Amino acid sequence: MTWIFTFGYGQRDPLTGDSLADRFVEVKLADIGLGGAVEAARLRMLARFGGEERGGNWAFDYPDRETAGVDQYGLTEIDFDTGRAITKPVAR
Repeated sequence: MTWIFTFGYGQRDPLTGDSLADRFVEVKLADIGLGGAVEAARLRMLARFGGEERGGNWAFDYPDRETAGVDQYGLTEIDFDTGRAITKPVAR
């Protein structure tokens, strides 16, 4: 199972310092053996991107790209490990 987490303005990647505005990341659970629970995906995302100081509710989770509005809002995908953009934003 893969979950999509979107970020917003004012959020920064703790590793790169880059803005996470209009970015999203995929969290794949098959490779960590935790099934498809969104809670497990959120814990993995928080371990990488932080957010505990905001109560862990600082990124929205979605079951797929369409529901997350990736194309609709021209969001840019970032690599989970490096934080670097891996796709170009879609023109609005």
